[in-house]
Amino acid sequence: MEFPTKNPTITSLRPTFEPLTPFHFRDQLWELLCEPGDIQQKLLILSTSRSRYGIREKLWTALSRIDGGSTTLETEAPIEAVKAALQAKLNQEGRTGFHFGIIADGNRRWATSTGNKPNEGHKHGFITIEKTIFPLIAAIPQITEFSIYLLSHQNLQRDKAELDNIWRIFVAGYQRLRELGKQHNIRYRHAGEKKDLPKKVQKMLAQIETETSQNSGVIVNLCINFSAQLETGHALKELVLSKDKVELEQMSEMEYAQEVQTRSWIPTPVDAVIRTGGDPRFSGFIGNRPFDVNCHLLIEEKFLPSLSSKDILSHLLHFAGRERRMGK
Repeated sequence: MEFPTKNPTITSLRPTFEPLTPFHFRDQLWELLCEPGDIQQKLLILSTSRSRYGIREKLWTALSRIDGGSTTLETEAPIEAVKAALQAKLNQEGRTGFHFGIIADGNRRWATSTGNKPNEGHKHGFITIEKTIFPLIAAIPQITEFSIYLLSHQNLQRDKAELDNIWRIFVAGYQRLRELGKQHNIRYRHAGEKKDLPKKVQKMLAQIETETSQNSGVIVNLCINFSAQLETGHALKELVLSKDKVELEQMSEMEYAQEVQTRSWIPTPVDAVIRTGGDPRFSGFIGNRPFDVNCHLLIEEKFLPSLSSKDILSHLLHFAGRERRMGK
């Protein structure tokens, strides 16, 4: 198949591309790009591909060369495109905001791959959360709630020295989280079992919830000592103890499901979750809350410490472009 030549800008980029898949996907991409429409927007949307053949990286590179390299990838252009795409999706679905999440995975593997100790991985993971994730999420008004899965209940079985280091990192970074909350109008909530956490960490989580409770920006759920199984158990126990036998018998199955959801540590259904580290699993984060059944899993190969704003924006744009039929 000959490459289309309708657009000289596209043709000039052709030599920089290599075959992207064994099925000649390259030719299909070129045909799509040469159809009428905005070339920058098309490349930006296509750049959300998570293919192991590096499609996303090649397309982001191509996008940066258009118009003599004037397109800004890391700042205004992508985030404005993401805002517009998410707003269009909200309008289409008749909603006021999305709930996104990140399963923050890969700190120890990042440390191993870079020749560092696990403690360095956890420290650099916190830096990514502080400097990249929270400011970016707070800058996108279409995201009204954000959950970050930091430490599972099962993680508490790790070596005591590693856990002690994690608590030290949290305590050391606590003041910075407070500053971010004030700067970006973030409202923090703890999602998880408090009683197994060190007393100092429990106190800090309670303080940051109280201090930011009046903030009107994005709600950030700090999932620490979190387990979907424990969450559902707590919700069911609270439900059963709050009603008598007759009330429970009169409730419909859907009402049971709604009660469990609203009594959960994370009561708002999650729309999409980015998992760093490449594993295609929710790992006890999603699965038991009844109304998370349509949650979209987005796999990011990079480990948490290497995650960039561009990576997050790419995933958000990919989600915005997906049609959610909800079984209809």
